[in-house]
Order: sequence, then structure tokens, then C-alpha cells
Amino acid sequence: MIRLPLTFAALALSTTVAFAADVTAPAPAAGDWGGYFVGVQGGGAVSGEAEFTPGTAAPGTPGEFDAEGGFGGVFYGRNWQSGNWVYGLEGSLSFGKIDGGEDLGGGADIDAKIDAFSTSRVKLGYSFDDILLFVAGGFSLAHVEAEASDVGGSPLFDDSAWAKGFTFGAGADMKVSENWTARVEYLFVDYGDEDFSLAGTSGTKIDLNDLHLVRGGFSYRF
Repeated sequence: MIRLPLTFAALALSTTVAFAADVTAPAPAAGDWGGYFVGVQGGGAVSGEAEFTPGTAAPGTPGEFDAEGGFGGVFYGRNWQSGNWVYGLEGSLSFGKIDGGEDLGGGADIDAKIDAFSTSRVKLGYSFDDILLFVAGGFSLAHVEAEASDVGGSPLFDDSAWAKGFTFGAGADMKVSENWTARVEYLFVDYGDEDFSLAGTSGTKIDLNDLHLVRGGFSYRF
């Protein structure tokens, strides 16, 4: 007879304790953004400038020209989270055609083209549940080809080089499911002067600077 009341008392006590724990427990943390991720991305250079400085025996005069084009590739990285703050490391590899050219006079012209580039960045963001706003900055490396042609379009000389520079920007990630995320971001890139050894010339420089890139993509988080 005594066991039954004691059983109900114990049950009531455990229910009360559980309810109190639910009421006093802290609210769940903002959306979970930690872990590894890999994705695909693409975009374009909405604007950019390049400066051409002819070397010894090179045709033309110093000048500036615009650089525009599109690209696509992959990005990957690792996020860590503390409360609403998210920080991480991220890299990307892109292929495409960001180019521009200048008239050298007499019908000849020069063209500079980025056909591949990579970024390695550190990232800091703030989570609003399923939306992550972030800023990122770091190092960028690009493969640049330069060539000149005569009035008939025949090649005069060409060369390629690896340009090194910095990049920074901002963007937003949005979860579209538990593991899939959509992204849009802006990047500023400046590669500085690079020397090109064009046939019969020396000291030719091309400065790819003030590149403004916009890209979007999708990633899968592990």
C-alpha cells in the first residue's frame, strides 16, 4: 500500500525536475556552422584595371586598360564556431578568362589574360541561425598570359607568369538544407606588377590591380 504513493511521488518529483530543467536551460545556440565543407562556385569580374609598361625595344607607350571576364571552380575549407561567432580557413581554385587589352599603335595590340587563380583566406563571420555573414582576406595567386599581335592578328610575342597578390571581401552563406549551403560574395583582388619576357624585349610590366569580382556557389558541409 505504501509503495504506490511513493511511486507516484517519485514520478511527480522527476517530472517537476525535468520541467524545471527545460525552463531554465539556455536557448539553443545559433545555427551550427562548424565543420568541413566543399563546393562549386562561379562568377565574373565586374570591373578591373591593368597597367602596361613597355620594356626595352617593346612597342607602345605606358597605358591602362580594363579587365573583365568570367570564371568557375571549387572552394573548400573548415569552420569553427563559438556562440554566434564563426571563424575559419578557406581556399578556392578557379578557371576562366579575365582579360583586357591595349592598342600599341600601328594596328598592333597587347592582351593580358588570367586563365586560373587561387585564393587562401582567413574568415570571420556572425551567425543569424541559418544565415552567416562574413568577411575574409588573404593571399591570391594567378596565372597570367600576355601576348601581342600585329595589325593582321599574327602573334608578335607572348609570355606567361605567376602573379602574386592579396584579396579581401565579404559575403553571405544561407542554409538551404541541413548540409547544403548557398553563397554569394564580393572579392577585391590586387596582383601588383609582374615582369614579362616578351620576344626581343625586356622589362615589360603588367600590373593587374583593382579587380572587383562577384561570385556565387553551393557547398556541402560534412
